[in-house]
Amino acid sequence: MPALRPTDMPRAGTLQGILLLLPMTMAVMGLVVLVPVLPQLMAHFHAVPGVEYLVPLMLTLPALCVAVLAPVAMLRVYCSWPGVSAIMNLRVVVEKYR
Repeated sequence: MPALRPTDMPRAGTLQGILLLLPMTMAVMGLVVLVPVLPQLMAHFHAVPGVEYLVPLMLTLPALCVAVLAPVAMLRVYCSWPGVSAIMNLRVVVEKYR
């Protein structure tokens, strides 16, 4: 199998940069939207056991989702270059460090 040269690899553009930065922005925006309504949420769900734990946990969920799903997104991008399979990409990396 022929090895790929760096010039054969597609280059990331502005759109890819924006798409990589948006998930981080959304996690922060989730916090900004949720913080002002926490007292109302605690008052509304006062009868639910563990409300003191569950309502503030909502603040960590957006950041937790970004942290958990970022590797999946990275693999999706890495393995989906046009015309390049994941095995070919792996072979290029292995050849590079031999």
